[in-house]
Amino acid sequence: MTFDYLSDPFKRRTDKLAVVGMAQSTRHKAPWDDDEIEIWILNEMGDIAHPHYSWIKRYDRVFQMHQRWDFMRIGTNFNHWNHPHWLRNQDGPCYHCEGTGIIPNSNKECNFCDNGIYKVTTRDVNKPIYMQEKWDDIPGSVEYPLDKVLEFYQPNAEHCRYFTNTFGYMAALAGMMGYKEIQVFGFEMASGTEYSYQKPNANYWAGILIGKGCTFYLPDGCQLLGYKLPLYGYDAVPEINRMHLEIKRNAHLQKENEKKAEFQQIQGRAQQLYRQLTTEKGMSKKRQEKLQKELAQLQNQGAILIREQDWFRANRVCLENLMAELDAIFVPDADKPKLTKVPGLKMT
Repeated sequence: MTFDYLSDPFKRRTDKLAVVGMAQSTRHKAPWDDDEIEIWILNEMGDIAHPHYSWIKRYDRVFQMHQRWDFMRIGTNFNHWNHPHWLRNQDGPCYHCEGTGIIPNSNKECNFCDNGIYKVTTRDVNKPIYMQEKWDDIPGSVEYPLDKVLEFYQPNAEHCRYFTNTFGYMAALAGMMGYKEIQVFGFEMASGTEYSYQKPNANYWAGILIGKGCTFYLPDGCQLLGYKLPLYGYDAVPEINRMHLEIKRNAHLQKENEKKAEFQQIQGRAQQLYRQLTTEKGMSKKRQEKLQKELAQLQNQGAILIREQDWFRANRVCLENLMAELDAIFVPDADKPKLTKVPGLKMT
């Protein structure tokens, strides 16, 4: 029996859902062959005849949540030059080769069209495309029910009005539609650039779905939630606060004092040897050479201890300066820190 998506585009076909993105690390692991699992995709991925998306075997719903000027732009959509044609479900002159069949400024044939004409071959107009608005010229377009979605998450609707990527919209709607199991493939957001502010939003919505009792599945290798990172407190402390600075400062101070005490002991012994060499009468040459050798060794040890003591002291002073800066920021009415100058270090 064919499922009627558009009579009620917010009714689920099954209890299980796979949300699939573009990240190559895990997208291939999606359950393409299990028809008991719905598959949602996004943006230009619906044209599975396109060379970029030939790895997609099937889908149930598409999300295109950008504004019309964006998804209808011509000449700059490198993901899918002819995306406007595909959305309208109409053949038309290829936007890549400008209808000539030859790539501009090149003698190469265009592989995105047939002799200059892009032909829609995989558009299923009976499957919904969720958008900010329903467009008459885009068959199957469905207005994303933002207000209803937020209302579903009452009494925290205002706190849930947080979307920085399409995954967030997909997850929020999936929660409202009541899927009992949600699998995620092809979403990593592991690199920098735009993902630095998008990933926290994806983590946020994943947490909401998990909190509502939905079974949430991530394949091996997925970095979306970072569930294999060290556990705070149990495995590692990922940040340094004032307490850690103070502990480290105290450790350096202890080492500094230990080196100072060792140097004082060596200095005392060296002074004793020096007095013997300068005041003792009738000293044999052999004894004199022995005392001079011991004195030279003590002088070398003393020089090493001075360098070590200076190193621990420099680190201790740097830590104290950091602590003073933190106190000036976080302690009310604290004076501006007076930084201590470390000999041999430039203060900026």
